[in-house]
Amino acid sequence: LHSTFQVFLIMKVKRQKGVQRHLKFYSNNFGFHAPYQVLVDGTFCHQALKQKVNIVEQLQNYLGHGLKILTTPCIVSETERFGSLLFGTALIAKQFPVHNCGHKKCVDGATCLKEMLQDGNPSHYILATQDPVLQEHARNHARIPLLFLHRNAPTLEAPSMADVQLSQELSSAKLHPSMSQLSTLRTLKREKLGLVQERRKKPRKRGGPNPLSCKLSKKSNIDLNEKRQVSVRKKQRKRIKIPKHRVFFGIEVAEEVDAGNDDNNA
Repeated sequence: LHSTFQVFLIMKVKRQKGVQRHLKFYSNNFGFHAPYQVLVDGTFCHQALKQKVNIVEQLQNYLGHGLKILTTPCIVSETERFGSLLFGTALIAKQFPVHNCGHKKCVDGATCLKEMLQDGNPSHYILATQDPVLQEHARNHARIPLLFLHRNAPTLEAPSMADVQLSQELSSAKLHPSMSQLSTLRTLKREKLGLVQERRKKPRKRGGPNPLSCKLSKKSNIDLNEKRQVSVRKKQRKRIKIPKHRVFFGIEVAEEVDAGNDDNNA
């Protein structure tokens, strides 16, 4: 018995630590504060009746005293519509304060609660439901803490992925100044400190490709080959030089030139 009691105490402490951690997350990131407001629907009241759970007592022990447990006219009307099948559920729902939902004609409970929690849940309600559709809606939308009964124990679900992502975005926005704050800082620097706004470096123009690394086209290769062949022919051309000592003897040079022309004509 002693060991069983120890295990019970350990589990109770873990539950309290877990719920305090989750409430602290919603308090630090989304502005939730005690006394908390809990919106209860018909499915939660019906499950409490089946498990013989005193909702007010259990939730105050779990979430803290001064808790406000609320319902809406649409939820009360929905439980009354089932008559004797949900007579006990309707009695449990009627014992809580009725919060005005703004519907002239009563709608189903799920639609009523979705509309009350829209626009980021500005009234900071905690949704208490056993409806799987409403639970999925709360998980997919940020700022909606989800409470349900696990057998006979109320359980506050850990923050969803939507809550975690939104909290990260808000924390990063707090660290980095906005555009209006940046412009204000620039004007204060110019007016008070006399600092000149830094000139932006002009982006470097993008140059063309490196001509040395470019592959030559076939046509250019052919032109180069032809030029090389012509230059080789020019180099191979023989030139006959007349010795300088014969320049002074104009007659002999002329005779040799004439002789060469006669040989060519022959």
